Amino acid sequence: MEIRNVISCIFIAFFIVPGFSQKCITPSANALIHANNVKANIRNDGHLFSNQQFLTSFNNNNKEVSGISQAGIWIGGADRAGNTKLSATMGAEQGKSDFFAGPLDTHGVTDTVTCNKWDRIFTVTGDSIRAHLEAYKKAKENGSPLDCNSIPSEVKNWPARGNPFFEEFTGWKLPDTNLASFYDADEDNLYNPCMGDYPQVQFFSQSSTCALIPEQITYFVINDVFGGAQTLADHRHANQVHVHTFAYLNHDALDDMVFTQYRLTNKALEDLTSTYFGLWVDPLLGCPDDNFGYLPDENTLYFYNKSAIDGEFSTNCPSRFYSLPPMVSINLFEKPLVSKGFLRNNNGEFVYDSLGAKDIGKSN
Repeated sequence: MEIRNVISCIFIAFFIVPGFSQKCITPSANALIHANNVKANIRNDGHLFSNQQFLTSFNNNNKEVSGISQAGIWIGGADRAGNTKLSATMGAEQGKSDFFAGPLDTHGVTDTVTCNKWDRIFTVTGDSIRAHLEAYKKAKENGSPLDCNSIPSEVKNWPARGNPFFEEFTGWKLPDTNLASFYDADEDNLYNPCMGDYPQVQFFSQSSTCALIPEQITYFVINDVFGGAQTLADHRHANQVHVHTFAYLNHDALDDMVFTQYRLTNKALEDLTSTYFGLWVDPLLGCPDDNFGYLPDENTLYFYNKSAIDGEFSTNCPSRFYSLPPMVSINLFEKPLVSKGFLRNNNGEFVYDSLGAKDIGKSN
C-alpha cells in the first residue's frame, strides 16, 4: 500500500530517480512571517528556522529574543521488502538537508530547471485577500464583472492549480496538479481570482479557525528526489511536500502562534507500508538554561526557563528575556488524517486518472 499522509503541525509560540549527471542544489529561499507577536524566518529546504530566527519581544522591553534556535523535519518509512526510506534535515552546524525545491511529476521525477524555478517562497497578506474579496463583492452587487487588473498581485499570482495569470507573472506554466491551497468560490477545482477564488489554508477538522483569513500565508513545495543525499545513506523515497506557514492577527491567543501545515505525497513506484513524520526542535528561550515537558494527551511539547530570571544559571547569554521569560509550546494540531491506497491493475501497475494522477482507492 502506498502511503499518502496529510499532516498538520502548529507552532504555538508563548502559549502563552532516475540518475542524472546534474543534480539540484540545496534550496536557498527564505521568507519572513511577521503578522503578529512572533517573527519567524521560514526556509524552503526542510528546515523551519535557523540561526535563532524564531523571535519574540515578549516580556523584554520590546527587544527581540529567540524562542527557537532551529528546527527541521524527518520523513521515514519502510517498503514491502522492509527497506528503510528516510529523508531528513540536520542542524545548522552541518547545514544538511535531503530536500530540494519544486514538485514531482506523476512518475516522481523532476529536473534542475524545475528545481531552479521553484526555489522560492510565495507570500500573500491578509490585507491583499480582504481587498480582493471586497472588490469582488462590490462587483457582484453592481452586477458587473470584476476588473481582473485590480486584483492584488499576491492574490492574482498565487501558485494554485489552473491559475491563468501565473505564467504571465513567472514566465513558466504551472503543472496541472494540486499546489497551493485556495478557497474555490465557483467549485471548479481551478484557481481563478477573477471568479472570486482567493488564497486560503485548508483545515481538515471543524475548527473555528477555519473561517478566519490569516494575516499572512507562505507556500512552497519541496521533494527529496533530485539531489544527493546529505544527511545519511541514500534511502530517500520520492516524497513531495507542500508547506503552508501562516499566522493570524485576531487580538487573542492566536496572536502568539505560528502555524505550519505539511501535505505529504509519496510519488515513488514502490509502495510504502508505513510512514513516519518527525519534527526535531532545538529550543532556545533567550539563554541556554531551558527545561522541557510533554503533554501526551494534548500532543504538545513545551519549553520553559529553569527560573523566573532568564540567565540566572547561564553565563554565556548575549540575548535574554530577563524576568518572567515566556514558554514555547509545539502542538500537533491535526494528526495524520488518513492513509490511502492507490489502485493497481491486474498487472500490478498504478491506475492513473484523466489528469495523470494516481487513482486513490479505498481509505484504510
